[in-house]
Amino acid sequence: MAAPLPGRCGFFVEKKKRFCKMIVARGKVFCGEHATQEEGSCRRIVCPLDPKHTVSEDKLEKHLKKCNSREKPKPIYYVENINAGSADGEETPQQVSLCDLSRAQLQSLLDKLKAAATGLQCLEDGFLSHPVVQEELDNPKNGDSAHKHLKQQSALLGHMEALGLLGRGRSFVEFGAGRGKLSHWIHEALKRRDHLKTSKDLKTSEDLQTTEDLQTTEDLKTSEDLKTTEDLQTTEDLQFLLVERSSTRFKVDGKHQEAGVQFERLQVDIQHLDLSKVAPLSDRKLPLVGVGKHLCGAATDLALRCLLDTPGPRQETGPPQKRLKTSEPEDSAALPDPGSGPGPGSGHGGGAVLSPPLRVASLRWERVLPAARARS
Repeated sequence: MAAPLPGRCGFFVEKKKRFCKMIVARGKVFCGEHATQEEGSCRRIVCPLDPKHTVSEDKLEKHLKKCNSREKPKPIYYVENINAGSADGEETPQQVSLCDLSRAQLQSLLDKLKAAATGLQCLEDGFLSHPVVQEELDNPKNGDSAHKHLKQQSALLGHMEALGLLGRGRSFVEFGAGRGKLSHWIHEALKRRDHLKTSKDLKTSEDLQTTEDLQTTEDLKTSEDLKTTEDLQTTEDLQFLLVERSSTRFKVDGKHQEAGVQFERLQVDIQHLDLSKVAPLSDRKLPLVGVGKHLCGAATDLALRCLLDTPGPRQETGPPQKRLKTSEPEDSAALPDPGSGPGPGSGHGGGAVLSPPLRVASLRWERVLPAARARS
């Protein structure tokens, strides 16, 4: 049997067939977790808040005050079960196995499913991608797991680009963010677009210098100042909100510290998240774009409800119109055009434009979910 590493615990983990790798205190042989192996050591017990770790019995009271599993004050955006259960406040029906249903009940269920699926637009199989991820995809240092995640992130960016959701002036909410890699690539895609746009504008400016439109240096300076101001205003209208219920290591959103971009994490379960009470969103009132790559089916339902129940900012263009009398005909301009397409409040179509300007992007990679699931 090999000896333990220098400065490491001397307890042999039978299941792993190796010594414990935890660092020990000076003059000790075992780490805090295996300190009970030493003679004369105090008794260690399982933490009552989290059975995954132990604590010295004589230090239990002090440990409970600083244990990471202790109950912490709930943030203002925490509303218990706001996104769970029935939308109309009724109790959730009890789940019944298909084996317990009669033949007539099964046939009735099939008829309901067929009726709900009638008229739905089928999504064609296809794989979209985005060029901003291509360099990392071609990197031979990435293993199979990293390459798989990069392909998924590239596919999501491709769908967002096709739906017109990949742009500034929005608040991107990543559900089940994990390390925040999807938000990272969204930001990289926006920076790449800004760089290409700047290069195109500079080329256009150089072409205009040969004409009589920009003759003096003062005109050039004025145009550059205006352009810089517009770029700053555009940069400031960008938010990233990362929702994750557990604490995550090696987060990548800490690398985005440039001015004008706001990355903020919310450690809360989607089931209890009320986006209308999140201060950064309510202060700036930008359109919401919800994305996610790690969501299971239940979490996808919670995220959709969280987005759909969040009121969008109202765009006040002027004082409200006066109410017309019953005898007076209404202005034809105030009536919706029957031949026009679905408006912002239709809640259907690609990109799922809901109440202005709320938008729902792809919540599952490689396919775009409809804004509202057909319910029987």
